[in-house]
Amino acid sequence: MKYILIPFLLLMTLSAHANTAGMSFQLGALRVVYNEGQKSAPLDLINNSPDTPILTQTIITDDPKGKAVNDFKVIPPLTKVLPGSSNQIKIIQINRNLPADRESLFYINSKALSAANKNNDENSAVGGGINIGIASVIKLFYRPANLPVTVDDAQKNLTFSVTDKKLTITNPSPYYINLINVKVGSENIVISEKPMLAPFEKHSYLLNKMLTDKKIKWTIINDAGGLLEFTR
Repeated sequence: MKYILIPFLLLMTLSAHANTAGMSFQLGALRVVYNEGQKSAPLDLINNSPDTPILTQTIITDDPKGKAVNDFKVIPPLTKVLPGSSNQIKIIQINRNLPADRESLFYINSKALSAANKNNDENSAVGGGINIGIASVIKLFYRPANLPVTVDDAQKNLTFSVTDKKLTITNPSPYYINLINVKVGSENIVISEKPMLAPFEKHSYLLNKMLTDKKIKWTIINDAGGLLEFTR
């Protein structure tokens, strides 16, 4: 087996980023890993607009479009970010009874609001009121201490089974594995509907044809938001 570290695409190409008329808002990470025992996890809120201040509202959910949960809190939940600057929020664990044998997945939802242009009500929620930015959403992973394998081993030790016209990928680890691309022989597998493998979970994907070349190449997102490619 070999793996290749693909240089960061990071905040320019994959970043959680919201643009509306008059403002440009982004989160300072692609994902956050909250290790058991941490007092808090920091996250930067970045206003790229040269002239428009924004107000951000950040919550933690268990679904990308869900309601706030009580497992974590955000300090402060409302933050003003001046043009061309950033502010840092802290994510703090409240629920101390999360599963100890596997990771838990949450989402950081941050919405940016800015003053609307009074001469352009088309972009305003209320004429002359506010612009409502599209919420930026990234994953928050709670990682227990003393898991039996490392995340690096988990990423490269997925198991693959090809039978007839079906590929089955199994994640035998306690970590979430986020796939970006899977290739069997010369065929790129469509994984867009099921790109995330939860702990101890398996997914099956249809192949277009019977394959004689069963060399497998897969690409995952690592903790830092970079891409790692493995072959077997």
